[in-house]
Amino acid sequence: MAFALLAFGSEARTDGAGNKQPGTNTSIAIGKDKLPRPPRSAVDPADIIQGLISPDCNRLALVFPQDLGPVYVDITGDNGLTTSDMIDSSSLHAEIDTTELPVGAYTITITTEEGEVYTGYFEFI
Repeated sequence: MAFALLAFGSEARTDGAGNKQPGTNTSIAIGKDKLPRPPRSAVDPADIIQGLISPDCNRLALVFPQDLGPVYVDITGDNGLTTSDMIDSSSLHAEIDTTELPVGAYTITITTEEGEVYTGYFEFI
């Protein structure tokens, strides 16, 4: 199973038929929210969940730095579309089907049962 890495604020392009196509950035850094954050503070790798969009834009793989237990995943689009799922992070890897997500910008929020919140952004254009 091949996945391309996406950069924070990644994008995917559509072809002339309106099909989503991957862009040059395919990795999402989903960071743990901490308030307030001192200026120029280093980000602990344990506070980042890596998101990887498949080349066909139909799957979002999540790579967890550690077992966070069951987590709630919410994806909200600027188009008003919202999808939610509960996944288990114990294997440190999970996949989310993105087939039904149309072109648009999305916020992904991952919440643990302890209330920790991780947030990232991606686009299909």
